[in-house]
Amino acid sequence: MKLKALAESVGKSVPFVMNLQQKYALTPCKVYNEGYVVLVKKLIYLSICSVPLKDIKTLLKRERRLLELLRVDSVQEIPDWFESICVMKSGSARLLLSGFDIGYELEGEIVQIGLDFSSRGRELFGAVQHGSRTSYCGCSGGSTAHAGGRNGTTVNWPRPR
Repeated sequence: MKLKALAESVGKSVPFVMNLQQKYALTPCKVYNEGYVVLVKKLIYLSICSVPLKDIKTLLKRERRLLELLRVDSVQEIPDWFESICVMKSGSARLLLSGFDIGYELEGEIVQIGLDFSSRGRELFGAVQHGSRTSYCGCSGGSTAHAGGRNGTTVNWPRPR
């Protein structure tokens, strides 16, 4: 659907929707899908309920980053991947804005809302420079690691998952 049809679907004007896209840094498209309509409706509902703009932006940013950490963005290689996965479903195992089912229930005591999900730069030094001499290999049944110590002993370690 085009921008005009998107605006009609959410019951707002085209300039209102364009302003909303800029305000929340949503990806503008030539053709909008149903998920985009759902996200715009949810953003409008939150603003009607007097949720501060800053809080909505933070929620949108954190939810998008969480889904990137879960590699949901790699399922669809399109610029508006987040907008396209949004559904109008709710539940204790679903995220608020996208409606994405993460597979387990979220409880207030379990989620640490202050976690830093920002992107990080690469480490200055690799594992070898840090003194890690253990490497995993597929020999002897695949469950051993050879310690590169002075005596060249073999140590049984569980294979990393």
